[in-house]
Amino acid sequence: MKILICGGSKSGKSAFAERIALRLPSPHYYVATMIATDEEDRDRIRRHKGRRSGLPFQTVEQGRDLKRALEQRDREGTFLVEAMTSLLANEMFGSGSYDPEAGERVQEDLETFLREAENVVLVFDNLYLDTTKLDEGSESFRRALAQLQICAAKSCDLCIEICLGEAVVWKGRMEWDALCEEMDGGKDMSSDCTGKDHHSRALPSRGKEERGGVPCYKEFVIGGAYQGKTAYVREKYGLAEGEILVCSEKKEPDFRAHFISHLERYVLFCLKKGIKPELRFAEGAVLLSDDISCGIVPLDPLYRRWREETGLFLREVAGRSHMVTRVSCGLPSVLKKEV
Repeated sequence: MKILICGGSKSGKSAFAERIALRLPSPHYYVATMIATDEEDRDRIRRHKGRRSGLPFQTVEQGRDLKRALEQRDREGTFLVEAMTSLLANEMFGSGSYDPEAGERVQEDLETFLREAENVVLVFDNLYLDTTKLDEGSESFRRALAQLQICAAKSCDLCIEICLGEAVVWKGRMEWDALCEEMDGGKDMSSDCTGKDHHSRALPSRGKEERGGVPCYKEFVIGGAYQGKTAYVREKYGLAEGEILVCSEKKEPDFRAHFISHLERYVLFCLKKGIKPELRFAEGAVLLSDDISCGIVPLDPLYRRWREETGLFLREVAGRSHMVTRVSCGLPSVLKKEV
């Protein structure tokens, strides 16, 4: 089976990919593509190694020439490639200068890899919600990554996007159902985007005690900038102008409010103050946030950390919300709904 998994920064895609890969035939190979260039990279690699310690993966370090990862290895096993984003970056910029032919070369390697390996799980970063004006090299990289992802999706049996730790199935509903049957006794864990309607994930409700005493939120709404999140909430809950509290990066929000937007700004406020963001929102609150996880990695260390910390915090918010809705182009789709 060939599986594509994509998602933004700290969406949970890596852990999800490992879990899926271990359900496919052994031996299990972890194709690590990151080449460390600084201490931040080395720390990221250490975290990934720590998370999969004790798991039955054989690590294959392959920062370039993907097809070579198959050499002297059982091609009927399972190859988890983490991640295609780093592999392309190594090929395109690893020599110290921009290589405009790298995208085509990596695509040829990927096509060979997918033909010759029996079971593959490919991890991609979503870099396509960035409004920042990019230089020619960065824009070429993003375009080449998108072309790789499209190429891979055509060959894959199952394509999944991870958003806030939730799986959204874009291709391969039958294959996904079979995996759910094996992994969780048939419990569906996804939203389905293969048809006209988005099917919500049904989970048992959990009490406050099971959530560590932290309040449960009624709904969490996420989406890109200017996608219609506020309008959706105002219409659904009959709110007037000004009834939704807007977070600021300059001060702490009033946690007593029942409708609060721009949680990503609250995280930035906490980072600037050197404090940890807390789940202090009111029981039954409706919360909104911009999705800032899917763009080119920021050069500024503060904004890199902001993106990562926001992803982690929003996953916590989603985990404690009865309903999670994503809004795109003014259209809501349910990622999670507890019953």
